[in-house]
Amino acid sequence: MFDIGDKVVCVDAGPKKGRIGPIVPVHHLLREGRVYTVADLSYSTNQRNRLTGETTLVFKTTPLVALAEVQLPPPMKGFESYRFRKIEPPMSPPEEVEQVRELTEV
Repeated sequence: MFDIGDKVVCVDAGPKKGRIGPIVPVHHLLREGRVYTVADLSYSTNQRNRLTGETTLVFKTTPLVALAEVQLPPPMKGFESYRFRKIEPPMSPPEEVEQVRELTEV
């Protein structure tokens, strides 16, 4: 999906989807259409039980994405990956020629 150093564009800066834990507004941190750089990926997060106050470590199937351009307020580790789409770097002319050659040789 994403790697550290990838350029991504924000496609969703709205309220969090799905099960909502502690509410941390992100509307002032993200802008739809803006390009960011992936600084870190985290597949775990702390989840607090509101009834007992107990905190447990939870592993995720999709990463939380930390961005080089955004200072996160604690305890945030990153943003949900559905908020971003990877920007593929444009191909250089030799790569384009090679790709066309591969497609025509089939």
